[in-house]
Amino acid sequence: VSALVASQLLTPAEAGWDAEERVQWLHGLGKVERLHLVKGRIHTAIVREQQTRDPVPR
Repeated sequence: VSALVASQLLTPAEAGWDAEERVQWLHGLGKVERLHLVKGRIHTAIVREQQTRDPVPR
């Protein structure tokens, strides 16, 4: 379900999450865990952008 929410196919409410549940989960993570999460999401965003970007003419 998290992947569906992260990909915006479902809203948190549609997934059955309480409005504050995600915030509470993030606050429960340690600093290193949050940094790894951010790193992974940035990497995923870069890959997605590279895949959807128009090819550069050569």
